[in-house]
Amino acid sequence: DRTEHYKDSDGKDQTRTVTDWFKTSGHHSEFFDDELVCASKNHTENFLKSIEPFETGDNKVYSPEYLSGFLAERYDMNMAAMFPRIQKRAVQASDQLLRSSMKNYTTVSVTRSDIKVMSTNWEYMLLPVWFMTYKYRDKVYEFALNGQTAKFVGEPPVSRGKLAAFAAVLGVLAAVITVVGVMMK
Repeated sequence: DRTEHYKDSDGKDQTRTVTDWFKTSGHHSEFFDDELVCASKNHTENFLKSIEPFETGDNKVYSPEYLSGFLAERYDMNMAAMFPRIQKRAVQASDQLLRSSMKNYTTVSVTRSDIKVMSTNWEYMLLPVWFMTYKYRDKVYEFALNGQTAKFVGEPPVSRGKLAAFAAVLGVLAAVITVVGVMMK
């Protein structure tokens, strides 16, 4: 369902807002290329998605020399185990694409949606991602770095006491700079 609001005039001084309701339906077909899905059980999909995008247009065929001197993690999920992840991402991308195509309406309410993945093509890729995991005070901290864009994600351990002390020092420093600035005028 979609609505359109517009102003209507009676020809005199009276105007009113009119809302028209429309039922909308249709069919759409879309091809998605290079939708990346994590094939590792060691990392969450959202964690890795947060360091995207990756440029995949200039991929090379794998050669062992590319990894010489480096440790690399191989996939540990087969295609059957990964299909629900691929399907979920394709459905989300399709839904987002269709909703964005309806932006000229005042409101859009989806009452029924039937998105199907009709076919897939699988390719395994090694992507330049550097991981660091460490344990501090019985909590595990994970970090990831996209080797193409240098996009970095992770949650560092934070000492609340040191953070509060640092904020207090910044507050005092700001006050001193303000006073000095006023005295120099």
